[in-house]
Parts: sequence; structure tokens; C-alpha cells
Amino acid sequence: MLDVIKTYTGGRYPYLLDTNYATYNGVTSNIYYKGNLLAKAHPSGNRASHCVGITFEVFFRAMRARNKAAGLALDDFNGMSTAAMTDFMLKWYVAGPKKQNNLALAIEKYGLGQRITNLAAAKAGDFIDFSRTNGTGHAAVLINWIRQDGKIVGLRYWSSQESTGGIAYAEEYFADGNSSGGIRRDQVYIGRVGPIAGYR
Repeated sequence: MLDVIKTYTGGRYPYLLDTNYATYNGVTSNIYYKGNLLAKAHPSGNRASHCVGITFEVFFRAMRARNKAAGLALDDFNGMSTAAMTDFMLKWYVAGPKKQNNLALAIEKYGLGQRITNLAAAKAGDFIDFSRTNGTGHAAVLINWIRQDGKIVGLRYWSSQESTGGIAYAEEYFADGNSSGGIRRDQVYIGRVGPIAGYR
């Protein structure tokens, strides 16, 4: 994951949250799985993205790179069919209640890795989906935790967000009683892609 995110240069990939899902799915380039168009880049060619789109794109590119290195078919993600991959993507995009639809649960459901529930066990390259006290949310690649007196108080991450005008690194902090928009500790979902039982 970390190798893939290094291939993006900040400023060249603007942020765009557009609900016209028929023409744009928050990825910088079209994504195909088994020859089928899975996620659409913006038709203007501007390489825009949003958080769930770019994190899904990073996941997808990393999986294909892993398969190539292992001598596997590029589009064999643990034997997933196109229908399964579509469902996986919808869960990643939180197409429904977040407790049942988030990137961590998608990864776990299809045997591509596991959900991490202990913050201290998370590491750079894990995917994270979190909600804020102001009702907004975000999906990102975790870079590291920010600690104060040994306690995890925030995180540094990589994603696409309005605050940075597109793809970039950013930092946020847990609310811990602050109602101004900090991260809710009870609404954090972390997923790690990697070998588990049944994983190929």
C-alpha cells in the first residue's frame, strides 16, 4: 500500500465529491476487473478523486501488483467473481449503514485480510475509516498514530480530501469530549490486507 501511494503526486489529483455515480466513482482512472468496468474516473480526465474512491484504487492497484509479483492472474482476488467484487466495492464505499458497510468489513468478508480493533495494533499501510463528531466521515491509508504522553490522540494519514485540495497527507485528532468535529473513538474501522486462513 505504501509503495502505491508514493506513485501519486499531490496537487495533480484534485478532490471532487460528486454523487453522479453513473459517471464518476472517485477514482483517478477507470478500474476494470476481469474485463468489466468496475469504477469510473471523472469523464473530464481531470484525475479527481474522493476518499473512498482513492483508497479503493490504492487497494486495487496493490492487489494487482501483489498478484503480478506472485505469478498469479492479475484479476484473481482470492477467487472473487465480478459480482463479489462489485459487492466488495459497495461495502468499501459505505453503501448502507456504516456498521455493516465499511472497508474493514469488506476486507474481512472476502478473506482478503482482517479488521484491526486495537488501535495500538494498527500499522502504516492499514486502511482506516472513521466518523467525526460533526457527522462527517473519512477513509484513508494510515501512516502513523500521533501520541501524547503515550496515549494515541490523533493520526497522520494519506487520502484525498477537500482540506488539502486533493491527494495529500493530513492529520486529525480524536474528539475526546470536543464537539467541534474531532474523530469519534467508537466509530473507527481499520482493515489490514494480508494473509489469513483461506487467503491465496
